[in-house]
Amino acid sequence: MPVSLDRSIEQAKRYMDASKLDMRAYGDPKGSLLQSLDIQYVPTTLLIDSHGRLLKKLVGSMPDKELDDLLKSALK
Repeated sequence: MPVSLDRSIEQAKRYMDASKLDMRAYGDPKGSLLQSLDIQYVPTTLLIDSHGRLLKKLVGSMPDKELDDLLKSALK
């Protein structure tokens, strides 16, 4: 689930619409979620299992195929 750091949820919504991203996103304009998860760089991808355990933390962007492969391997 994406988390937007934009100060305005409308700004994030415009970006999501322009990028044709059809998914739910949440706002964190004060950065409290990032602080609680110790995220210092954006983008950061967290892979969390159904029990809330952190499986993988990836800092920086990654190619779509690499992300797809990571998600597929986590679903096995």
